[in-house]
Amino acid sequence: MSDFSMPMPPPPSPITTPTFTPTGGLSKLNSAIWVLLLVSAVAGLGETLFAFLRSLVAFSLIEDFSYDTADSAIILDDISSVFTGINFLIAIPVFVLLVIYSHQFSQKVIASGHKMTLPLGMSIGSWFIPLANAVLCFIIFFDFVKLSMATKKKNFLLLNLWWWMWIAGVHLSLAFNSAFGETETWDGVTAGLSVLNGLSSLVATAAMVCGALFFRELRQVEMNLQPAVTP
Repeated sequence: MSDFSMPMPPPPSPITTPTFTPTGGLSKLNSAIWVLLLVSAVAGLGETLFAFLRSLVAFSLIEDFSYDTADSAIILDDISSVFTGINFLIAIPVFVLLVIYSHQFSQKVIASGHKMTLPLGMSIGSWFIPLANAVLCFIIFFDFVKLSMATKKKNFLLLNLWWWMWIAGVHLSLAFNSAFGETETWDGVTAGLSVLNGLSSLVATAAMVCGALFFRELRQVEMNLQPAVTP
């Protein structure tokens, strides 16, 4: 009888783990984010400027109404809305890049032996949880800040200025702008809403500048990241 032996099964494939790169592997991604934030800040300045100009015209209409002046206010409102639309378009790639950056940076942190407060999957999932994402994503960036004790205080300040001013400024600006657009008379309320819209836009613009500064600092944190010292 012939002896037919069964072939040996192939050896299991090795388990791959994230590779730690001691140099700045996310520099281009980081630069793209802070450059877009600065572009957004420029658009925000335009939105703020025309919102305040609209406010001045709106206040003048309370005392001396004329259709020509009202048309000027509407034109200023349209121009301000154009800058709002530009910022909305910029926000889309910024959001995508932030998701990618937070995930890749989290991978690098874990590969270096440091710990993240949230599981790795949350570096992506946190962005898509309504309301909770404001806190969860902040925690992720705070973990990045804690990697450098030398710059922790400064970067924590920049993180807070960027994150919370960004959230407050953007949402309040959209709310006041929407309320202004729904008014049908030129009165004190209408002019007040225009001023509040301008102030909110100014806060959001300042947040973008702080965000650009924060990511420039975070780039140095990532480039100087060293493996965790284990006892």
